[in-house]
Amino acid sequence: MAAQKIYDAAVAVREYQTRDGQTKKQWVNVGAVLRYDDGGMSMILEKWFNPAGIAGDGGVRVSFFEPKQRDGQHSAPQSAVRTPAQNAAIADAAAAFDDDSIPF
Repeated sequence: MAAQKIYDAAVAVREYQTRDGQTKKQWVNVGAVLRYDDGGMSMILEKWFNPAGIAGDGGVRVSFFEPKQRDGQHSAPQSAVRTPAQNAAIADAAAAFDDDSIPF
């Protein structure tokens, strides 16, 4: 059964101020929403994502965004299968994560 990625799943991990005083959020992609040929859907979360590490006093809000190409343009749904190079890039990003940024 083939699956197509229809949304990126992302979590706002912190807020920051731009130089002109605007408050913005830093988003981290934590997974994807998939649609299968039979019409079913599922959400896949990356194994490294731990919602307990997200600051706040309640639940963790996962937001869904249309997948974007690297140049910022929206793209057509993509296959949910990653290449070995993509898996290596994800592993490198997880290894470079700064544990000191977690508030506990």
